[in-house]
Amino acid sequence: EKKINTIAFRYGSNTNYLGFSSGSRNLKFRPFGGGPVAIDTILILDPDKDFSIFVVDDYERAKVFMLFDNPGTPVAGKGKVRFINLSPDANPVQLKIKDVTLPLTVGQSFTTASSFMDIEADTYHFEIISGGVLIDELPNTQIQSGFYYTILVRGYATPPSGNTNVLEAYIVIN
Repeated sequence: EKKINTIAFRYGSNTNYLGFSSGSRNLKFRPFGGGPVAIDTILILDPDKDFSIFVVDDYERAKVFMLFDNPGTPVAGKGKVRFINLSPDANPVQLKIKDVTLPLTVGQSFTTASSFMDIEADTYHFEIISGGVLIDELPNTQIQSGFYYTILVRGYATPPSGNTNVLEAYIVIN
């Protein structure tokens, strides 16, 4: 058994890509400092492929959501963006650009992701919409040529008692 991290993962934190050997890998997640294992899962990792792993849902129902990162090479002058809904209680959400009528994605339900899409390298004001209502915004988001981005929604539309993790958008540079 090998410990991957030596510091606590706070809600919403992430790591850069880590190297794993291909094949069957047993991943275990537990509270920092010890305690019972919250997630014990086996993932099959293909050689020479990149993937993203997210721990999702309420602590009592926590599970791993894995996506293979196969975006292809961006077209010259463009970056690649994908959109993921990681909120267990949010209605389907869409990613759109402010003042542009058509959204970039269809409604994403919990643990669904769009494919990576090419988008012009520029600065954007992204909006997260659910049922026609603005949920959150990512203003002044710079998309650089040749880069890959994951925009995700996390938190709760209605946080459980004692939980302060409200619905919010977050961007990760892959």
